[in-house]
Amino acid sequence: RNILDEGLCNNKKLQYTKRKGGQSMGVEINMDATLNRLFAGFKKLSPLLVGIGVTTGLILFLPKNILAKMALDNIPDKIKMIIGIVFIVSIAVIVSIIFFQLFSCVGNALKKRRWLAQKKLLYLRLSPEQRGILIELLHSDGMTEWFDPTAGIINHLESNDFITKTQPAMFFGIGGAAPVAYAPQAWLIDWYNEEPQMFT
Repeated sequence: RNILDEGLCNNKKLQYTKRKGGQSMGVEINMDATLNRLFAGFKKLSPLLVGIGVTTGLILFLPKNILAKMALDNIPDKIKMIIGIVFIVSIAVIVSIIFFQLFSCVGNALKKRRWLAQKKLLYLRLSPEQRGILIELLHSDGMTEWFDPTAGIINHLESNDFITKTQPAMFFGIGGAAPVAYAPQAWLIDWYNEEPQMFT
């Protein structure tokens, strides 16, 4: 006979110990992961959800002569009420998903626009030497140049998302490193293509 021992709850995680035939077996249930799986279907439209909404809608609103051909014209009122509830709930969920997806897209677009505006402002505040490195990089063949990865000016440009390494850095002892190929970040290339006069 299976005996369910005491459940331990820690950080929204329930852990049960189950004994069977003198042997114990640990079963861990993560409540957060369970809830995420439970509501995962509500994060995007699914064919099943759309199919339920369309099917229940057709049953409710198709003309009686068409429903009669499918033997659906004599559905009991209780069943019709259930179909109506399912239709309303499915449509409400579909509308909610579409609304939140649109809201998320607009929010992400605004965040990206603010982020780009901050980066452009930061570019204008760079020293002439720092800006010169970026202009040289953007005008070079293949938009790739080799720089010392330990140089402070290069580290500043990299940490502020102006440039990125195209290969891992190789360090030799304390303070020594081989030159590394750097390329502009994608957003900087896009800005350069849109407004090349800013990089002269």
